[in-house]
Amino acid sequence: MPKVPLPDRVITAFGGRAKLARALGLRYTTVDGWQRSGNIPDWRLAPIRDAARDHNIILPEDFPGQPSAGHAA
Repeated sequence: MPKVPLPDRVITAFGGRAKLARALGLRYTTVDGWQRSGNIPDWRLAPIRDAARDHNIILPEDFPGQPSAGHAA
């Protein structure tokens, strides 16, 4: 079974494209572009981690920069 692209999994974690865009202060079309391309620009990763922390969102385990299991953040 093919792996679900990272943007799709992040969008799902936030509850949808509009909610992710709102949490980041971005336009919906920006997040939609990530989903269409299957890629999130590297420079957007830290703000997504920050927004996830601020909104108590659990990001996918393989989200870049996530602490490894068994290590404190």
